[in-house]
Amino acid sequence: MTAYMRRMFRKEVEELTAKLRDDPEWDDLRRVLRRRRIRPSEILMASLCEDGDGIEFGVLVTGDRRVIDYRRRIALHRQGPRVLAWQDRTDDPKVTTDFPQVAIALEMLDA
Repeated sequence: MTAYMRRMFRKEVEELTAKLRDDPEWDDLRRVLRRRRIRPSEILMASLCEDGDGIEFGVLVTGDRRVIDYRRRIALHRQGPRVLAWQDRTDDPKVTTDFPQVAIALEMLDA
C-alpha cells in the first residue's frame, strides 16, 4: 500500500469514526451497536458504503480487535432500519484484502 493510500484510508477511518460517535443522524447505528454490547466510543468505523436500494455495508473494528462486517437496510420501510447480516471476520485472512482500511484501523488502535 502506498503512503498516499495509507493517508487516505486513515482519513476515511477518522471521518467515519467521528460520524459514528457524534453525528445525530447515526443514532440508529449506535443503538444497533449497544444492543450488541459494543460501545460506539470504543470502535473504529473502517469502511462504509450504501447501494441504491437502501442497503448499508460497513466494517467495524472493536477495541479488542474484532472485525465486524455488517449489512443493514436503512431505507424507510414499516419496520425501520434492520440488520440483515452481522459477521465476525476477525480470523478471516482475506478481510484486509477486501477492506484495506481494516489494517489501518488496527494500527490506529495500537497507537
